[in-house]
Amino acid sequence: MATFFKKWFGKSDANSNPDTTNTALPAATDAGRTVYPITFQYQRPELVRSFLEHDWRKEGHQDALHFPSLQRRDSRLQSIIADYRHRLQSVQAQLQSQVHELDMHLLEVQGIDLVMEAQIKHRMRQLQSMHNDIGKQLELSVDHEGWLVPVMIAYKDGFLTGTRQHQHEADLLGGVNTLL
Repeated sequence: MATFFKKWFGKSDANSNPDTTNTALPAATDAGRTVYPITFQYQRPELVRSFLEHDWRKEGHQDALHFPSLQRRDSRLQSIIADYRHRLQSVQAQLQSQVHELDMHLLEVQGIDLVMEAQIKHRMRQLQSMHNDIGKQLELSVDHEGWLVPVMIAYKDGFLTGTRQHQHEADLLGGVNTLL
């Protein structure tokens, strides 16, 4: 609470900062209990996010410096796609397992605790939505589309840059070798 002097001279209490106050309003009441809305912000699963955030441009560049061939690039791209699909399938299996686990919890609380039942159903819908998104990305990855596109573009761009650097270095060294 602010004291009289703080109130008059403009100093406020640290706890009365409007940016940190809780302004959440209850959504509804259920049998005299306040039910707060459940907020959910979609984030890609960590296994997929770490793959997508990897520096594929740098990896393509390094691959081209060591093995500047089209076959190497194509085989590495196929390996990247396979790894991506494997990660998506793993996440999809984890999500399905979580939905199944929540379904078991729902059977335990159904009819006993309406708030818990609503929360479990809501979470199951969220997980099912994520599962569907991952399934869609799996389908798109067959045609090299979806979340995979920036990865492939970055790798190809890095590979092209590395190939150019390799060629430039070879040209420079080629002139030195002929002088000997």
